[in-house]
Amino acid sequence: RILVGLAQVKSKYAVDMIKPYLDSPDIPIKQVAVYSLGLTEDKRALTELSRMIKKDNEIIRATAIQSFAQIPDAPIMDLKPYLHDESQVVRLATIDALSGKVADIPEIKDSFIEIVKTDLDPLVRSAAIAVLSDKVKENPQITNLIIELLEKESDNNVRLICMDALKESKNPRAIAAMAKMLNDKEVGIQQAAAIALS
Repeated sequence: RILVGLAQVKSKYAVDMIKPYLDSPDIPIKQVAVYSLGLTEDKRALTELSRMIKKDNEIIRATAIQSFAQIPDAPIMDLKPYLHDESQVVRLATIDALSGKVADIPEIKDSFIEIVKTDLDPLVRSAAIAVLSDKVKENPQITNLIIELLEKESDNNVRLICMDALKESKNPRAIAAMAKMLNDKEVGIQQAAAIALS
């Protein structure tokens, strides 16, 4: 609590006071310190956060990525490679950290599209779909991608996210794809389609 409180008051000494805790052998203390650096919104924290992103522990790395994104004017594109990290936790944290930039930075939007098409983890694909559908409204490229995924995807949770993303669409292909789901073998998919079309 002390580290978080110190960070929240935005003291010019906060980064220096938090730094020693970044190398604590106690993972929860280290995580709170990394989280607190993001709360400082101090650019001097970026060096330490960059170092923490490269650590072995995926929870520390994920927290560092999210904290890095909280620093105003942080070089956000430095986080893009972590969208393809081997750790699911790190990839999900990076999607969350970059979600606010999808509509503004075409390169990030394109990376999210690539994740939807190629990532093997359904949870990661679902997270990217949810961000794209929320941040890039009625974009024909995104709508077509989600329709295609709805029609071909085998994971039911991803299909549910796709239907949720398409539920407000007026695109005739989207409506037809959801109508087709009314006859799906999975009752949950049928119900979701009925709700999305209502």
